[in-house]
Amino acid sequence: MAKPFPLKLVCALLLVCGQTSLVAGSWDHSGDFIFQSYGSKAYGLSPQNWAVVQDHRGILYFGNTEGMLEFDGAHWRTIRLPNNGPVRSLAVDDQGKVLVGGQGEIGYLAPDESGNTRYVSLLESIPAADRRFGSVWSILNTADGIVFSSYERLILRPPSGPIKVWRAATRLRRAFLVDGRVYLVMADVGLHRLEGNQLTLVAGGDALAKTDVRGAFTDATGTVFVTSKGLLRQTERGFVETAPAVLPYLKDNSLYSVLNLPGGVTAIGTTRGGVILLDSNGSVIRVLNRTAGLPSDYVAAMAPDLQGGIWLATDNGIARFDLRLSRFDETHGLKGAVIALANWKGTIYAGTTTGLFRLKPPESAHAPRFEAVPELQQRVFVLLAHEDGLWAGTQGGIYLLGDRGLQKVLPADLVYDLSFSPRDAGRLYAAGRFGAAVLKREGNEWKTAATLSPGGQEFRSVGEDPQGNVWITTLIATLRAD
Repeated sequence: MAKPFPLKLVCALLLVCGQTSLVAGSWDHSGDFIFQSYGSKAYGLSPQNWAVVQDHRGILYFGNTEGMLEFDGAHWRTIRLPNNGPVRSLAVDDQGKVLVGGQGEIGYLAPDESGNTRYVSLLESIPAADRRFGSVWSILNTADGIVFSSYERLILRPPSGPIKVWRAATRLRRAFLVDGRVYLVMADVGLHRLEGNQLTLVAGGDALAKTDVRGAFTDATGTVFVTSKGLLRQTERGFVETAPAVLPYLKDNSLYSVLNLPGGVTAIGTTRGGVILLDSNGSVIRVLNRTAGLPSDYVAAMAPDLQGGIWLATDNGIARFDLRLSRFDETHGLKGAVIALANWKGTIYAGTTTGLFRLKPPESAHAPRFEAVPELQQRVFVLLAHEDGLWAGTQGGIYLLGDRGLQKVLPADLVYDLSFSPRDAGRLYAAGRFGAAVLKREGNEWKTAATLSPGGQEFRSVGEDPQGNVWITTLIATLRAD
């Protein structure tokens, strides 16, 4: 028979502290990302944005069709170029200076006499014969200096000495970096690399003479070039299409921007299909578009921030999300309010006001969904993963989900908390409206070893400290049971 245990009342103030560490985990356990969006009414310029960077202080800058935006997390400020034109590209150099590329304009940001950020033009430092160019679509920070890339000119501002300019008989595509070196496509000629003072056709580069290469990234097996219609891997046989499973989607949605992310993940921005997240094997992890919460499917630029988030410049405002933070709700199969979570044998379980749910493996490019555990359809207050199974404290008692299925271990009224002894894995404590109980394992079975009446109070939590003392909390007191 279960024996009651004596009780000592300890006067104490109960302080409950919670700390959550958000780390990027398995994509199988990631829901829909949470987007924070800023529309044109919030920042006061055009909906169309082209570029985004964050400086070393944490201030964000956005290239917009009507100028530039400065954002400190609370306040927006507009910075105009001398010609009141658009800002197409932004970058930050090694000293933290923000570099700007506009329509026929290049320059940088610097504080004025009042400490406010202003634009400083470098146009006058370019030879007069080379000052007529269109939009500067990319800015690259290289060992030789800062490269400004337009369709008509490639401009290098070295750390010292005069600015250098390259022209071409045909249109120059947007320049990009591969292993710190400048590459670009010369229309109708092919892929070139900047070597010293020369733009040199790379081996096999003529195959890309008609291709709009928007950027590149490097994975475990080499370099992948991002074109407007797909991904090309550079091999000994030349440039071959890669990621065949996503090729139709890429061709239909016009790739525009690329960003390498931690863990071998690559983000591809498109003009019609939002953002595609690819793993290191070229498989689609997730598609982020208007349906998923983006303000637009046109993503012109992406950039990480110092806080671990990712900013997106779109044609309908600005958005931010964090790969470490995602959401599950009723659209993912959950029903009721979620009260408890546990990870048992690599599967996430959720206890809600309607029952127990488990997370199913995701379908390709979609967030995973929860399914109900049909045997347990009552309010679940606590879940506890253990070597012998998943324990659940519910409105009707204590349940164990293990290799033999779901079994009811102890009938009880409103079980709020469960905890194992840190000194004896075969001892389980339970607390709730019914009072408190100690369960002990005997072979393959769990038996009630002791109980404690609540004495007119609800027991809310229970645990054993390293010295073997058992502590119980109510809504108004902390109790110690010896």
